[in-house]
Amino acid sequence: MKLIDFLAASSLAALFCAPLAAQAQPKLVSNQAAVTWQAATMPQAQQILLPSKQTGRTYRIQTLAVGEAPAQGYQTVFVLDGEMMFPTASTAAYTYLNHARDNGAKPLLVVGIGYDNGQLLDIPMRSLDYTPPMQAKGKIAPSLPPKGEADLFLNMIEQELIPQLQQKYRINSQKSAILGHSYGGVLALYALMQRPEMFSHYIISSPSMWWNEGSLQHLPDSYFTPLLQNKQLKKVRMTVGEYEQAPSPHVDANGERAQILAQKQMVNKVEDMGMRLQNLQAAHLQLEQERYAGETHTGAMFRATLDGIKFLYQD
Repeated sequence: MKLIDFLAASSLAALFCAPLAAQAQPKLVSNQAAVTWQAATMPQAQQILLPSKQTGRTYRIQTLAVGEAPAQGYQTVFVLDGEMMFPTASTAAYTYLNHARDNGAKPLLVVGIGYDNGQLLDIPMRSLDYTPPMQAKGKIAPSLPPKGEADLFLNMIEQELIPQLQQKYRINSQKSAILGHSYGGVLALYALMQRPEMFSHYIISSPSMWWNEGSLQHLPDSYFTPLLQNKQLKKVRMTVGEYEQAPSPHVDANGERAQILAQKQMVNKVEDMGMRLQNLQAAHLQLEQERYAGETHTGAMFRATLDGIKFLYQD
């Protein structure tokens, strides 16, 4: 066959075979069904929205019952900043209990207290709920309250939240804990000093001792009277991160952030408060402290939550 005939034959073959080749190709059809994205929820957790007559605010309460309730009822741990910290505390309690033979874990009822606004951290609300009823000093931002409402918030827990929990769970009224970080740590510390009848365990993580121009550093001795008069055993764990005062390797040692950390003196102030509690020499008060090496304010929160859950297993 001549070359020109071969090329012509090939062109004709390609022309007539092209439709057949196209028909032979599998048609790509998506088998994936249409999906609808929804807000995620934590498996096995329960929640309610709790309108409070005490504060006038509505709280999103999340609970996770970890393990079977003991005969005397669950020890309850109230986790502040629930939107952000409840998942960590719940996962820790659940995982520890799955390996109870290794770590002595016990059943717990984990209760997260948050706000029903879709935010992980509601700064204006926590600034109001978590701070003591002291008149504000110095310049206060318009978004922050002039005076804290910690007592109203604690009333909400005692008079509104706990009765709701008792309707659903068997809880141990003699054993309960509060776990708070930063402003939440301030509230936990305030509850220890002024409302010691409410909880048996206090997990106080990096309390913002610089708040209100360091008012908590200059409390009169009388402020500790309720704690001294309450003779029930109080177990306290207070922690702070090394890099809440010294600049971390990621911070310019001569920059603005380093100056802010040095001015707040978080480590010194937290440890000074721990020393003041120790100096009360109250036999019913057991305090342990830890400074987390290499941790910032953020990292200290997670360390304190994990260690705080384990702290509850010491009984």
